Amino acid sequence: MIHMRSKKGFTMIELIIAIAIIAIMTMVMFIAIYGDRENRELTAAGRGVTAALREVQNNALTGYARESERSCQFVLEFEGKNYAVKRWVINDDDKCEERDTLHSYILEYDVKRIDDSNDLSQITFTVPHGTIIASTNDGNQFDLDTIGQIQLKKTGDSEKIFYICIHPNGQIAENGINNPCN
Repeated sequence: MIHMRSKKGFTMIELIIAIAIIAIMTMVMFIAIYGDRENRELTAAGRGVTAALREVQNNALTGYARESERSCQFVLEFEGKNYAVKRWVINDDDKCEERDTLHSYILEYDVKRIDDSNDLSQITFTVPHGTIIASTNDGNQFDLDTIGQIQLKKTGDSEKIFYICIHPNGQIAENGINNPCN
């Protein structure tokens, strides 16, 4: 008697092809989800600094003050990976002096501010008109009559730089990654 074999299951070649397709789809999905992680982290850190900078500007324009004090300027100051929003008030001698730190922040995601002599290390907005006074790392202080910038970068070998631009008219712009201020 002759037995007929019925074909049940998959052949070895069909299994190998199915596994290869699944592996390729997994790689594509992994790259799509995690491949742009560096950009997202750098952008998130940049947006945090931009928000703090806008807070400083808003406080100066509104003349934010506590109790009976008169604010004279608000400052965004960088020190390493830390940055802070500081308030200055008019003292009894009618001089502007630092009063307190309103908020302190830390750059996250292994992001750091690029420390070169042209990068701004301190941005001051004066009360009540929001006039901008900028300071660089080498201690130069000047009225902002050209576009100033803050540059952020991931630690390591990354070539990606996030640019925050401060225009003389008070506009604060996130130029994004690898798009320098003009």
